[in-house]
Amino acid sequence: MFRQIAIVTLAAASVLPAFSAFAAPFKDMDGNIHIQDVTPNAQVPIEAGESKKKVKANYCGLVVVSKPNTSTPIPGSIVVGGETIDTTTLPMQSLPACVDNALKEARATNFKTSDGRVVLVAKTAGINYDVIYTGVPSVKQYRASVCGFVRISNSLTNPAPASFTYASTPYTTADLPTQTPGRCINGVKFIPQ
Repeated sequence: MFRQIAIVTLAAASVLPAFSAFAAPFKDMDGNIHIQDVTPNAQVPIEAGESKKKVKANYCGLVVVSKPNTSTPIPGSIVVGGETIDTTTLPMQSLPACVDNALKEARATNFKTSDGRVVLVAKTAGINYDVIYTGVPSVKQYRASVCGFVRISNSLTNPAPASFTYASTPYTTADLPTQTPGRCINGVKFIPQ
């Protein structure tokens, strides 16, 4: 049974404090994560795991790793294709041109460039390498519904994160309470009793 809460009426204002029981994230029976205390249509940042990307080795076997995002430099440690790289000890060198599948200037060891990129040598050309930026959180933006509901889906191909941070508070998905989520129909909140 669901109780209807209309946002636009004054009566709803007196009911909304009961809604604060949903302020903390919870999961449903399918493992989806729900947050139901959000400003309608707001962007909601959720941190989950470390920042990752795929980088393809060029035809000369170089993997050129750039910053994880525009405002964060490459951290002191990254993992590329399962290999941990201490970026603080790499020598500074220029990135040579790759012409006809050969470097204009040979590079025998990994290095970093003056603009902050990390370059790994002797990789297999054309292969995508997974890059993990150690200690740099991955932030995904979710849009709240018109009722202020956010849902982080859980599926076999895209499982919900095992842990995440919402509103500066860390959560472990397995420890979240299991509840029936509210529904939003035509901009009207329905929450379970």
